Order: sequence, then C-alpha cells, then structure tokens
Amino acid sequence: MKSLINVVLIFLSFTAYSQSDTVRSKVYAQCDKLLNAISVDQGVEVDWSVVDKVFIPDAKLTMVGVSNGKSVSYSFGLEQFKAVDTYTKNGFEEKALKRDIWTTPNMAIVKEEFKATVKSTGAIETGVNFYTFIYVAGQWRIKTLAWESFKL
Repeated sequence: MKSLINVVLIFLSFTAYSQSDTVRSKVYAQCDKLLNAISVDQGVEVDWSVVDKVFIPDAKLTMVGVSNGKSVSYSFGLEQFKAVDTYTKNGFEEKALKRDIWTTPNMAIVKEEFKATVKSTGAIETGVNFYTFIYVAGQWRIKTLAWESFKL
C-alpha cells in the first residue's frame, strides 16, 4: 500500500511540475513578445499589433522612479502608452536578464530584471518589470505592468 501511495504522489508531483512548467514557458513567451516588439531601431515603428495581443485592452501600466529627489509614479492605459512611443523616436532595446514566476491556475506574477539601451543616446539602464498576467480566452495576457529603471 505504501508503494502505491508513493507512486501516486510521485505522479502528482510530476503532473504539477509539468503544468507549472507549461505555464512558465507560455507566460515567458508573452514577455519575450513584448520586449521584442518594443526593441526597435531609431525610426522603425513598434509593431503595436503584437503589443495589443500581449496586453488585455484595459491593462494598466505604471512607471516608478525618482524626480527631483522624490519618489514618483505615473500610471496610464495601453492607448496612452502607445501614443507616447519614445521607442520609435529614439530606438530602444530591452533584454531580460532574470525572471521569477508565481502562478495560480488563472494568474501569474512575473518579476523580470532587465537591461535596456536607448539607441539614440547610447544610455544604458537596468531595472525591474513586475507583470500580472491573467488567463483569459485561452491565452495568458498582461493585466498590469509596473517598472522602475536605473541609469548606469
């Protein structure tokens, strides 16, 4: 009987791991799609159709930082984010350095450390993105994204 229980427990642990691993790979693929979409040469337009597919239409984005020695945050919707488009104007490249993920069956939270380069100036920054994904209509999509970057 003990051996049967052990076999069942081992099977369940492999099943849980494989589901978690599948969620991780799908969520990370969405993160990669976003970073690839906003990483463009100066004057090359961001493929906003890709960005639209990664985010939920009512997504909220928040940029956190320091201005004049005080902590500040700016929150906006996806359409406001697209309207500013400093990526096309300046050229931009962002690469994930490290990711951690926490999941439930219908939600995932990702902490992503990144390195970014503004191509027009050569300025390099590091920082962190915090994504909240929800599973909707058979897809993992971003509900919120908050980030803070630090110039090197």
